[in-house]
Amino acid sequence: MQVMRKNNWLALVALLVIGALSASCGGASTGTSLPLSLHPSGGTTTSHPSGSDSTQFTSGNGGNGGSSSNTNTGSDTDLHIPNGGSSGGTATGSAYTPTITVPPVETFANKATAGEDDVQAWLKNCFETLPHPATSASGVYQNASLQAWADAIFDGVNATRRSNGLPALQREDHLDALAQAHARDMGLRDYFSHDCPDGVLMWDRWVAMKIPYCNWAGENAAMGQETAQEVVNEWMQSPGHRKNMLHDNTQWAGVGVYFDAGDRDMPIKVIMEYANFRDDPGTHDWYEFGDVYRQ
Repeated sequence: MQVMRKNNWLALVALLVIGALSASCGGASTGTSLPLSLHPSGGTTTSHPSGSDSTQFTSGNGGNGGSSSNTNTGSDTDLHIPNGGSSGGTATGSAYTPTITVPPVETFANKATAGEDDVQAWLKNCFETLPHPATSASGVYQNASLQAWADAIFDGVNATRRSNGLPALQREDHLDALAQAHARDMGLRDYFSHDCPDGVLMWDRWVAMKIPYCNWAGENAAMGQETAQEVVNEWMQSPGHRKNMLHDNTQWAGVGVYFDAGDRDMPIKVIMEYANFRDDPGTHDWYEFGDVYRQ
């Protein structure tokens, strides 16, 4: 998918996956079928929407899904890096809300070794390189101001759900990390898609995290907004994003917000993951930091 990269343009993309993502259930698909091994003992089949992000597809237990993309002009007048962005600084004025402390510029480093599969490479290059939540005051986020952005987006989505008569979503730390890993990867490798440049798909990323039995999953992405509320508002204006936000079958969510100080046009990258788990995800044995190096 091509994204126009210039000031005053916003970009959005949403992906919806419906069906049972588990090791004990499979289903037909109208796209390319991929085996998902959520547990070492088995796998299931879901679909890959071929072509553009607007391809309709089915997956899991036969539910219908689809995705959509949306690029439109906005009222933004200064989608830029405040104070240069090369050595860090505080974004002042009306450029970003909440106010952002600009982090240092990062570059992508390939930590994978020869012979490793793409999912192992993704874990090493995208997940393991996040700030470690056990030692970072701002969790997996670059700093407290970007963590505040993630919180504001999560709160904004829940406010929208409540205003539409839906229950609030619960925050899941592992989904935060999953979302942040992809938001950061989009920034470091300069792309905007649910699929990584090396072919790792959304469900590959979820499988890599050893997600619990998942009845439904969805993902929204955004890039180039000035405010956290603008992200929520733009998603609400797009049918695909709105469907994920207001899906009555979702209970848990996580938010990733990455500030790409090397992108002077659209530095903000946002990912929000949505899920309906069969069981409490807090009791599940997720992938944890360092696991790929202990295998």
